[in-house]
Amino acid sequence: MKIILKQNLKGLDGVEIPNTETGKILANAMVSGSKVEGFDTVKCWVLAQELYKGNEVELTTVDLETLRNFIDKTETMAGLVKAQIIEELLKQKT
Repeated sequence: MKIILKQNLKGLDGVEIPNTETGKILANAMVSGSKVEGFDTVKCWVLAQELYKGNEVELTTVDLETLRNFIDKTETMAGLVKAQIIEELLKQKT
């Protein structure tokens, strides 16, 4: 499946927060010390680069589950961020 994460986050009031592109946030978390269990170092790096650039990425079902588990477990993102990225991944999955 093809996924693109270019959306900005929204605050609790539903208003878009400028300069909070979801792909960039996820990419930074992926390369900031927390290991993405299920991805080797090179795969993680390449995927993070593409997400950061706002490019469309091809993910398998296993890749999507790996990312979701990483997002759920990482402590470098707040719940507001985690929930919106996971929602967007699941929305694009269908």
